[in-house]
Amino acid sequence: MNKKTITSVLILLIVGAFTVYLYSSLSEMAEIDQQIEENTPIEKTNLPEVAIFTDGEQCYNYNHEATETEPYKVIEAMKINVRGGLVTGTKSGTQEGPDMTNGYNGTLAGTIREGMLDVV
Repeated sequence: MNKKTITSVLILLIVGAFTVYLYSSLSEMAEIDQQIEENTPIEKTNLPEVAIFTDGEQCYNYNHEATETEPYKVIEAMKINVRGGLVTGTKSGTQEGPDMTNGYNGTLAGTIREGMLDVV
């Protein structure tokens, strides 16, 4: 095989692998959306006071100390940027309990719907 053929095959393999990855990611997101839609919606009367999401950068923290019935200590931080109802940002946190300790971080993207963040 010549260099041109090898290069073409490599490009096709890379594009194919990326397509499979993208398809599986989109399928996974569709499954999550379906699960969210199938769950019973939360009654707004049972929610604590709702934050007001105005344009600009906002930060939120959530901390939960471990208890006998909920034995995991949780610390979370979320930084969002709202622009015209669109939301981007980051979320990170840790959980620490009797059988595991771990941390996580990732990006958020979504919208504000009925006064609540609707982000993935």
